[in-house]
Amino acid sequence: MSRDLTLKRLKNALDFILSDMKSQSVCVENNMVEIMCHPGYPSHENVGGCGLGPDEFSRSADRLYELNILMSNEFKELLYEYNNKFLTV
Repeated sequence: MSRDLTLKRLKNALDFILSDMKSQSVCVENNMVEIMCHPGYPSHENVGGCGLGPDEFSRSADRLYELNILMSNEFKELLYEYNNKFLTV
């Protein structure tokens, strides 16, 4: 997702899922939502990789950006809010 990962987009995605579940009367027990991203710390130039050093993806600063979004208090609050919403479907 890189820089496309924003709290607004996460909220919109959760709203969409919640709305879809309500319209289909889907039980949320034992269901989960997966966020596809690759958070973490970027690799250094010559450290890591499979013998050839780290690739461009593993060196990307976007990994740190995603990590910071997912570790933010705002994201934790969003999860708490939606956890309660999903439990009342």
